Amino acid sequence: KPQDLKLNHLVKVISPDARVLVGKIRYIGKVPALDDTFVGVELPDDSGSSDGTYRGRRFFICEPDQGIFVPFKKVVFSWYTT
Repeated sequence: KPQDLKLNHLVKVISPDARVLVGKIRYIGKVPALDDTFVGVELPDDSGSSDGTYRGRRFFICEPDQGIFVPFKKVVFSWYTT
């Protein structure tokens, strides 16, 4: 369930172009014009397509191309490390 996810936990997701990516959860919630719950993920490299903005609205801050937004159903699993 989306409410089981926590900000700053690590997450494995399937990107829109079918790549498996691992990053840190930076946003959980709605995005403009879409009904699903989305997860904003900060990636460790520039394999993303966002800087934390979606359709011109900022949801979190990261370097260019180090962020990605995926629908919750594309989350494979998440975990926390200390």
